[in-house]
Amino acid sequence: MIEEYVDIEVHDGLSFLDLNDRYVYRATSESLQAATYGRNRTVVTSSMYDGEWEVHSTLSNVTENIAVYVNGVDQSVVGEYIQRVVDAFSQHVYQVKVTMGTESTYWRCFPAEYSIDRSHVYLHNRMAVVKFQVPRFPKTTTEVRM
Repeated sequence: MIEEYVDIEVHDGLSFLDLNDRYVYRATSESLQAATYGRNRTVVTSSMYDGEWEVHSTLSNVTENIAVYVNGVDQSVVGEYIQRVVDAFSQHVYQVKVTMGTESTYWRCFPAEYSIDRSHVYLHNRMAVVKFQVPRFPKTTTEVRM
């Protein structure tokens, strides 16, 4: 069986930082599991008719979950790598590129909320897990490579 190519990259202001390079960063199975699309609705009501009538709606921003293992030769290097990826996801506006097979999708994103897990098991293995909740525009750009 051939493994499907999956990659997540975040633009750090200079270039794309690969979050699945398998040396420093590796995307966890929690990444890209589900996204919820909401709507901003404008409704009107009437004293003569039951219910509410929707007169306009637009898509609201989507929150995507991305989690990465961060590896290093010692804890100070792990800390540097964590700071690099946190800085990338803390920009005011930035791009994330998600590639699955031959299809790449680009997101326009805003500063993410995040958590860092450096608990006992990760500490002794010179690694950590960083989990991001990335807000992005609902519309994306997609390209397909042949």
